[in-house]
Amino acid sequence: DNIITLQGAEPTYKNDSAIRATCEYDPDLDPYDAKTKVLNIIDGSSFSSAGQSVTYSFEVKESGYYYLAYHYRQSDKVDMPVFMDIVIDQQLFITGDEDAPATNETLTSYAFDYTKSFQNETITDKDGKKMAIYFEAGTHTITSTISNDNLRHALEVVDQVASEVSDLSLEVSRVSSTADKYRSIRITDYVPDIEERLAGWIEALQAEYDNLAQYSSEKENIGALSGLNLAIEKLQSLAEEPNKIPYRVKELSTSSSSVNQYIANFITDITKNAISLDRLYLYQDEAELPGKASVFSKIWGSILRFLSSFDSQAYSVDNSDETHLQVWINRPRQYLEIIQRMIDNDFTVKTGIKVDLSIMPDAQKLILSNAAGNAPDVAQAVDYALPIEFALRDAAVDLTQFDGAKEVLEQFSPGLFVPSTMGEGIYSLPETFYFWVLFYRTDILSKLGIEVPDTMEDVEELLPELKNRGLDFFYPTAGTTGTRTFAMTTPLIYQHGASLYGELAGDTELDSEAAIAGFTELTELFTIYDIPQEITNFYQHFRNGDIPIGVSDYFMYSTLITAAPDIENSWEISLVPGVKDEAGNIQRQTAGAAQSSMILKNSRDVKVTCYDGYGNSQNGQMDRQEAAWEYLKWWMSTDVQVEFGTTLQTTYGESFIWNSANTEAFSQLPWKSRDKQVILEQMNNIQETPRIPGTYMLERELSNAYVAVVTNGGTLRTELDAAVKRIDRETERKLKEFGYLNSEGTMIEEYVVPGVDYVKDLIENLD
Repeated sequence: DNIITLQGAEPTYKNDSAIRATCEYDPDLDPYDAKTKVLNIIDGSSFSSAGQSVTYSFEVKESGYYYLAYHYRQSDKVDMPVFMDIVIDQQLFITGDEDAPATNETLTSYAFDYTKSFQNETITDKDGKKMAIYFEAGTHTITSTISNDNLRHALEVVDQVASEVSDLSLEVSRVSSTADKYRSIRITDYVPDIEERLAGWIEALQAEYDNLAQYSSEKENIGALSGLNLAIEKLQSLAEEPNKIPYRVKELSTSSSSVNQYIANFITDITKNAISLDRLYLYQDEAELPGKASVFSKIWGSILRFLSSFDSQAYSVDNSDETHLQVWINRPRQYLEIIQRMIDNDFTVKTGIKVDLSIMPDAQKLILSNAAGNAPDVAQAVDYALPIEFALRDAAVDLTQFDGAKEVLEQFSPGLFVPSTMGEGIYSLPETFYFWVLFYRTDILSKLGIEVPDTMEDVEELLPELKNRGLDFFYPTAGTTGTRTFAMTTPLIYQHGASLYGELAGDTELDSEAAIAGFTELTELFTIYDIPQEITNFYQHFRNGDIPIGVSDYFMYSTLITAAPDIENSWEISLVPGVKDEAGNIQRQTAGAAQSSMILKNSRDVKVTCYDGYGNSQNGQMDRQEAAWEYLKWWMSTDVQVEFGTTLQTTYGESFIWNSANTEAFSQLPWKSRDKQVILEQMNNIQETPRIPGTYMLERELSNAYVAVVTNGGTLRTELDAAVKRIDRETERKLKEFGYLNSEGTMIEEYVVPGVDYVKDLIENLD
C-alpha cells in the first residue's frame, strides 16, 4: 500500500527557465487554499514546447514494483494527445533496443489524452495494462519531456506542401492576377502539371491525416486535425475544375480560407502541447489515489473565495504605508511581482527606501487621486502623452532639477523626451518604446526577385510588380478605421523635413510646403498607388502572404514570434523606407514613444523613512520627491533594466519581450541579434510630435484631413488650410486657459515648442 506523491509545481530540475508554477483555485488540486494564492501546478502555457522537460527527484524507502500516475490536464489539443518521453533515472529506453524490455517502449512518446479537467493517468503498456516499474530503495528521478517525434513527419510534409502551394499561386498570378469573368484562361496550357500537383498534395495530406488520426479516440471530426481536413477539402474542390483556379487563385494561399491558411491553422493546433501537472504518484496495488473533491467542498471553497475578495488585496492602492515610497504601476500583476522582488533585494538594501507598489486601476484614477491630494509619489508606465498634462497643471515634477539628471537622461533617445518637455523642464522618463520597422516575407520576395525597398521611391516602384501578382503593400495609416494617430500620419511629413509647429505655440505649420509634400506622398500611396486603405489586421494578411511587405510596429513583431510558427523562418525586418534629402541622406523618422514614468507633486506631509537591512530606521527621513528620483534612477538604470527584461522573458516566455527605452539596456536584452541591430538603428530616428496645449486637436484634424482626401476625394490644400484654422483656434483657447494669453489674445508668456534639437541642447546644458 505504499504511495509516493510528487508535487508537480516543485520540480527538482527544469531545462527551460520559462517553465513556471501557477495557482488555480480548485479543490481537486494539492496544495489548495481558498483564501491564499498557492502555487500548485506547472502552468501549461509555460510547459508546451517540444523539448521542454521537468525532473522530479524522490526517495523510495522499500524496494519493489510501483505504478506511475500523473494528475494532469491537457485541454488545448482537442481530441488529440500530447506526447511525452518519460525517463527513469536518466535512462531512456529506445525503441528497437534489443537489451530493453519491449514494454518499456511505452515510455517513449507516451500519449496524454485530451481532458478539460484534471484527471489521473496511470502509465499503461501496449496491452492497456498498468506498467509496473521496479525501484530499488534509494534516490531516483523521473523526467518528463514534451515530444513531437510522432508529429515531425507530418509537420515536414505540410510545410513542404504549403511552400509548393505558394509557388503555384505565384505562377497562376503571373498568368492572370485578376479574375475577369469575360476572359477564359486554360491554366493547364500554362501550368501543364497543375492537376498532377494537386493530386499529389491531396494524397500526401490525406496520408498524414490518416497517420495522425490513429492517436485520437475520435474517428471523425478530430478537432486538432480540422485545419488539415479543410486544406484537403479545399484542394479537392480546386482539383475538380483546375481551369477555374485563375478565378480562385486566392484560395490557394492568400485568403483567410485558403489552403495555406488552413495548413497554418493546423500547425498551430497540432503543436499546442500545453500540459499542466498537479501531482505525480508512485503507488502499489493496494494504495488508493486521491479522488476528486466533493461537490460540497467545491461549493464551500467558492464561498470562501468570495468572502476573501473583500479583504485587502496585494498591490491595492489602499494597501500601503505612508512612510514608504508610493509607486503606482500601469502593468499586470506578474510584472509587479518581479519588480517588487527586485526592489526588496536590491533597491531597498542599497538606499534604505521601502517601496509599496500598487496596480494602477486606470489613468482617470490617477487624475482623481491628484485632485484629492493623495496621488502616488511615482506614476510608472503611463501613456507617454499624459505627463505633460500634469506638468501644465503644476502637478508633475521637473526631472532636470535633480542631481545626476544629465547622466540619466543621456541613456535615452532624445526624441522620446519631446512629448514631455515644457519650457526648460523634462517631466518624465521614457520606460518603453514602440519601434516601427519594415516587415517582409523573404520566401515570397525571393521567389519574385524583388529587393527590399530602402526609400519610399523604391516602394512606389515595386507596387506595380506586387499588384500584377495580386499582392500589396501595407502602410500604418490603413491600420485603423478610427482616428489616425500621429504615429500613422506624421512620419512622411517629418521625413520631408517639415515641422508641425513653429517656434511658438499657436503657429501651426501644417500648411508649409514641406508638410504638404509629406502629406501628399502619404495620401497618394492610397489614391494614386492604390494600396489598401483599411487593413485592421496586417498580421493575418502578412501570414497569409497576400500582403508580404509593410511597415508595422512592436506589436506586430511580438505577435509574429509567438503566434506564427508556420512562417517562423520566412520573414525578416529592415529599416523603414525613407525619403532622400538634398544631401542624399535617407530620412527615416518615425514615432516611438510608449510608456513613461513621472514624479508627482502631492500633499503628503509624511516623509519617506529610510531603513537598514533589518527593517530599522537608518538615515532618518528623506524628502518624497528625492526618494522618488532615487527610485526612477535605479529603475531605469542599464543593469536593472537588463535584469528585469531577462527575468521577465525567462519567467514567462518569449512573448514577454521587454522593449526598454534605455538604449544600452535594450542592446543587452535577449532579442534576436540581427533584429536588435535593425531596431537600434531605427531607434535613432525617433521623432515624436511636441505636446502643447491643444495638441489633441492637431492629431484629430490631421486624421480628418487624411480621411477627407483619401476617402472622400477632398482637395489636399483646402483640407489642410481649414484644419490649420481650427487647430490655431483651439490652441489659442487652451493657451488662454493655462495663462499664456490674456482674454484679448495678447501674449503673457511665450510657450516654446520643443523639438529633438531643443531637447538635445537642454540635456547638454545641464550641470
